[in-house]
Amino acid sequence: MENAAYRPRSIDSVISEYLSTFGGIWVRGPKWRGKTWTSAHHANSASQ
Repeated sequence: MENAAYRPRSIDSVISEYLSTFGGIWVRGPKWRGKTWTSAHHANSASQ
């Protein structure tokens, strides 16, 4: 999913590599650090 407001993060390359290998990953961490935006950026689809 593309979003013009998305700011690239250093973890993007790692997420892309893991997704190409495993097909799915778990993103966790503290609140307000961009997990949802980063995950949505890398997602091929999303449900609400």
